[in-house]
Amino acid sequence: MRRTTRLLLIAATVVLLLLLWFPASKSGKPTTGSTKPGAKSQIAAPPTSLVATHSNSGAGLVTLKHLVADAGCPPPKAALIGIFTVAGAKNAQTRQLLRQKYRTLNANLDHEHKVDFKFVLGNSADFELDFHIATEQTVFPDETFVTDELEDRDSGKILAWFKYARSQMYSVHPVHKNQFCLRYRFIGKGDEDAVWHSERLANALVELPSDQSHYVGRSFTVPNYHMTGMLYLLSADIVEWINFSPVPVKHLKGVEDVQVGKWVLEGGFVLNKVDLKTKFHDLEESPMFNANYATHETIAIHWCKDPARMFRCMSVLFDSSILNPATAFRLSRFPSIKNRADRFQLNMTTTNTTLNLITEEIQQLYTKNKNKITLKEIDSILVKPFILSWCARLNQTTPTAEQISHIGYDVGIRAAVRDWKKGEIDDMIVLFILRTIRIPELGLGWMWWEQTEAAKQEVMTLVRKQGKLSTAEVDKVLKDIAAKPFP
Repeated sequence: MRRTTRLLLIAATVVLLLLLWFPASKSGKPTTGSTKPGAKSQIAAPPTSLVATHSNSGAGLVTLKHLVADAGCPPPKAALIGIFTVAGAKNAQTRQLLRQKYRTLNANLDHEHKVDFKFVLGNSADFELDFHIATEQTVFPDETFVTDELEDRDSGKILAWFKYARSQMYSVHPVHKNQFCLRYRFIGKGDEDAVWHSERLANALVELPSDQSHYVGRSFTVPNYHMTGMLYLLSADIVEWINFSPVPVKHLKGVEDVQVGKWVLEGGFVLNKVDLKTKFHDLEESPMFNANYATHETIAIHWCKDPARMFRCMSVLFDSSILNPATAFRLSRFPSIKNRADRFQLNMTTTNTTLNLITEEIQQLYTKNKNKITLKEIDSILVKPFILSWCARLNQTTPTAEQISHIGYDVGIRAAVRDWKKGEIDDMIVLFILRTIRIPELGLGWMWWEQTEAAKQEVMTLVRKQGKLSTAEVDKVLKDIAAKPFP
């Protein structure tokens, strides 16, 4: 019975992938292998290394012979990125979402700014997962690479990717025999739970000098010789060096982004390390050092680990937070608003009067904006009565519309990614009120507050005990905790 169920699941997956693939296959769009719009080139890699090293006098380093497009070659694309992922239905859904988004983005970019991608999976010893992999590789051959080794991110998968990427990095010269053209300026590695803005990424890459070696990403704090694994890119000459150098094999096992940093460090060549800093960051609730809010300068967002967070990553990165008409209509009506309030465990049990007023305000905004609304706006209106009530109990100034929007957004996103315990929603509202209003007034950073559990716990202990707090009591707790060493 169990085996029959598995086979039915596999068959359903095959049908789904074929249905997803069929329209794309008829679209007439160039495949990943195209190097020039309207023209196809033969992908082939040189049999020997094109990168020579020579001493850099006085520096004790080596300089790579840079790979610059030869005369007669079509211009290279900006990058090819391997997105590390694993087999499974949940991951396949994420891959399809990213696949469709990146295809759309690439279609609107000129050739030299295109950022191609391939999903990188390890082999599988599991019967069912092996069918998943085989099906996906059959349906999406141009966007899938499967290593020979069993799935394990930190046991050589990264080297397998770079070696494979090197085989895709060149095409046969259209005129000169036994010569090759560069297809990509950069080869990168990204995580499945990271999303990048193709145009912004390409703009950052193409402006880098082609006669230098580049290592692009978000530098880790300690140690600082490697870029974080969410997304990093190496110029083609470094990838060429990786393919032939004995250094990577010596540092094969271990966290992949750290190992790549060791390769580059031990290589000892002259390198332009391009740290894009806050342009590469995690979602704001991530516990990592690079958590941040998205801006119009954000290039890549990490920590998009579930459907709710992936929706937010896509929304804030591509300015697509406005819900489509059907979804906006559904979510702005009373049944959906009541369901959302129930999921948040908001205390509206007395009557439906409050909820009716909230629904009316949401529908007024929906109508005013010509049938357009965002989840942030819905959540802000939904929790506004509770925000105002708690601000009074905490003796905080009446929040501005912008602050209410910010608090509502924070409450909404936390509710979307976890199951609330009874009474926990009030804790979250209190904590986000303090983070949004009082923390900035005291000159303390929101990241300090987000990562300092002691301050949150002490505040909530007093709130539960007394039911309300004076501004002086709140400030004392925050200042006492801030005076202690950061954990």
